[in-house]
Amino acid sequence: IYSDERTDNFTITVNPKHSFNDKETVNVKVYAQSTSPYRKLISAEFNITVGKRGIAYEIDDEDNQPYLNFIITNSLTSYYVREDFGDYQIGDEISASTYKSLSEENQNKCSSAIVTLTFNPKDVVIDTTSEIMKKSSVTYQEYNDISYINSLTFTVDATSSNEIRFYKVNVNNNYTYPQYIENEESIIEFSAITDPK
Repeated sequence: IYSDERTDNFTITVNPKHSFNDKETVNVKVYAQSTSPYRKLISAEFNITVGKRGIAYEIDDEDNQPYLNFIITNSLTSYYVREDFGDYQIGDEISASTYKSLSEENQNKCSSAIVTLTFNPKDVVIDTTSEIMKKSSVTYQEYNDISYINSLTFTVDATSSNEIRFYKVNVNNNYTYPQYIENEESIIEFSAITDPK
């Protein structure tokens, strides 16, 4: 990759020797070697966790930790048209390769899913420096005469993962989800819309 090109992409295909169960992990190591003008070997390691098809979320937290991470995983491989353009109408399903061939303007009229997170700012406060904030619409709630974000809605790409940080009002609480406790509820309410029909 020459400096004026900056980026490149490639596809890695993993062929398992047996069927994976939910939550099983495979470790993939990738190596690349430059050949000219310098010889250098670089590498990266990816842990891929098998999950159920669709959109799932979890909360990664610990006791006495000032923040939690809300992790959204989308295993859907297609996009839906949210606004008419060209020969496409609202609700049309398109593949990831078709989506990538669209102009940026038309890509903005599609998404794999629309996610809404709702929460009480008396419990958790979103990290507003998060990249997700740039593409979110938000609502506010007054608390102690201050407007706090209490929900955000944003689009999610196909086969993607998003991690959003929230700061805990009480660091002693552990909001890990799921904890496999009967009738347990998440501190952050999650909803997702895929097919707009």
